[in-house]
Amino acid sequence: MVARHRGRGGKHDCLVAISGGRDSSFAAHYAVKELGLRPLLCTVDNGFVPEQTRRNVESARDALGLDLVVVRNDRAQRNAGRVIRAWQRRPSPAMVASFCAGCVSGCKGGLERTAREHGLPLVITGTGEPQLRFGDLFLRLPRGRRGKLSVLLGFAWQLARNPCYFASPRCLFEFAREGYFRLGRRYKARDRGGVQFVSAYDLVEWDETRILETIQSELGWQNPSFSKTTWRSDCRMHLVKQFMYLSLLGWTKNDMLLSGLVRQGRLTRDEALRRVEQENQLPEDLVADTLASLGLNLPLLRRSLPSG
Repeated sequence: MVARHRGRGGKHDCLVAISGGRDSSFAAHYAVKELGLRPLLCTVDNGFVPEQTRRNVESARDALGLDLVVVRNDRAQRNAGRVIRAWQRRPSPAMVASFCAGCVSGCKGGLERTAREHGLPLVITGTGEPQLRFGDLFLRLPRGRRGKLSVLLGFAWQLARNPCYFASPRCLFEFAREGYFRLGRRYKARDRGGVQFVSAYDLVEWDETRILETIQSELGWQNPSFSKTTWRSDCRMHLVKQFMYLSLLGWTKNDMLLSGLVRQGRLTRDEALRRVEQENQLPEDLVADTLASLGLNLPLLRRSLPSG
């Protein structure tokens, strides 16, 4: 599929999605150096991008000699304050994922529009790390089967338990839009109306060590100083969600990722436990600043969390 697009007419032969995080940065490098493509880089700014992450995007652009398009997607930023205010009336791990409702649909929609505008029918992304979908895990009804219906019913149950969500029609609209996008066939389809999406990690094995060594030496990539983990350090809202999971559950999405690496034989259990201890040290001041930008107060929000 990739070969059909290589060397096609015009300045670019594909679009590569780059967030400035580790996996998408490697995907850009792989597309140029290993696949021999001439991509146009596209980053979608959701309003929660750390400054170092912006510099990583620019560094990759310069090191690879590529053009860059920045697309703005402010759906999640406009919606997050309303969602979290409603959420704190009845905190639930299942609804932490909703803090950034509108982000995934807005990002993928932005990539698709940009690809069409530039006549590029191939989009390469950097998704591929071994993790479970946290939202599905918590939203499924107790003893419910895996599947879309169980997730939808679980989500409806969460809304019924906290009527505060109904006070904001915008929240409900974004929930419905994001749900339709995530659970619909179009979300998982490779071919989205003539624009084909493929992950670099469908083509090359996801190898954390190789990824980091490559982007640090070849692209000058640096992890933001506030993050102890290189995974998903490209979004401040992800940090807020990790903080809430840790506060409510005592563990995070990062724990799930590391446990997946243990099951695949990529890490030993002792190595994973050491990393959990280090990487779950989350910067409370940055969490507070991110919430403050949304008109929220971390001490007040913490008081709404269940004790113990």
